[in-house]
Parts: sequence; structure tokens; C-alpha cells
Amino acid sequence: MTEKFQILESKVNKPLTYLLMGLIWLVVLMVAYLVFYIMYDLFDYGIKKYFVNKTSDLFFNVLIFFALSVCCFFLIYTLIFPRKKFFHRVIVNEKGISIYNCKEEIVKEVLYSNLQPSRQGSYSDVHHRDNAKLTKTTIVTHTKNEMGTIEEDVIDLYFDYFMIKNRYELHRHFLLGIQTFRPDLKIHPSTLERYYLTPETKNIKPNTIGAALIIGGFIIVFFGAVYALVLFLQ
Repeated sequence: MTEKFQILESKVNKPLTYLLMGLIWLVVLMVAYLVFYIMYDLFDYGIKKYFVNKTSDLFFNVLIFFALSVCCFFLIYTLIFPRKKFFHRVIVNEKGISIYNCKEEIVKEVLYSNLQPSRQGSYSDVHHRDNAKLTKTTIVTHTKNEMGTIEEDVIDLYFDYFMIKNRYELHRHFLLGIQTFRPDLKIHPSTLERYYLTPETKNIKPNTIGAALIIGGFIIVFFGAVYALVLFLQ
């Protein structure tokens, strides 16, 4: 059975990743424009005149200038210097799930053999968890810590602006591995339904078009907001 279990590797969604990076650069340019505009206004009107005639405006503009400058430098630093640390490679195989960094070092590993039943009285041992905005889904398992206490071990495949294209498939394949190698563990029924792992839906190909439509809608709304902001600045 182990030999038949396929290895699934993560795929980076390059178009969406580069799009998000481009949007961040666009925000950087807009913030830089505001910084330049405030500086130009201060020197064009005259700092001395500002201090005499518009004292409150002067301090407010200086405060905004420094705040926007810090924001701009922070965004540039995030995009340029630690960019490699955001890249991760995920592999799901017959042992479990492993997450590698850009240096091919394992930064997180959840093995099927290390999974534990949840605390007494819990309805399931493995389940999925959505955030409040329903924009992020993680898989919650249970393992023993160094003290021997069973605690939640969350599998999070969100790495800032490096978007994984097959995150759903990785989640599903990991859960399928639990069904295959750890049938003693109970997966929550709603998780089985969501990932098409019930006996009735196991052979049905999951439909991920809805997620693509949500992402497309988000991109359209974001571009609309950026366009409206550009018109406002003009």
C-alpha cells in the first residue's frame, strides 16, 4: 500500500505571486508619491511660513511624512531583502507532510506515525479550520510535544505573497494519507465532505472553480480600488 501512495509536491502560483508582488510595488510607488508631494508642498510654501501661519498643519505633515517614509522603506525591505524566506516547498508522501525552506531545510514536518488521538471527549482527531473571514484554511492534527502532552499541531500552507496553486490538493492528499496509514484516527465528517473523502465522493474530482472565481473577484475589486485612489489623488 505504501508503494502505491503517490508523492504530491506543491506548485507555486507564479502569475498570482508576481501579481501580488506587483501590487505591493504599486503601493510603494503611491506611498513614495505622497511622501514626495508632502515634501514638495513644505518647501514650495516655505517651512518658515508654515511654522508661522500653519503651525498645526506643519506638525501634521511632518508626522505623516515620517510615517509614510517608514511604511515605504518597510515595504521595500519586505520585497527585496527577505524575499527568499517566504518561499516554501511542500511534499506529501507515505510518511506525512514536510515543508522545506529555500535552503531545502525542513522547517516543519508532520508524520503519520507521530499523530495522536485528540484529547478525551473530542469529536474528532483531525479537522480543518477556517479563519473568521473564510480566506484561510488549515488542517488541525494532534501530536505529542517534548513534555509528552498531546497538543494541536496545525498545518499552515500560507506563506505570505508566495501563493501555492495546489494547496487544496495537498490538504486532501495528506488527509488521504491519514485514511490510508492511520485508519485508527477519526477525521471530522465536515472535513471529509469538504475534501471529497467520504465513501460516496472519494472518486469524484473536486471542483476548485469556486476558489478561482473568488480570487478573480478579489483581484478585480483590488484593481478597482487602486484605480479609484489614483483618480482621487489626481
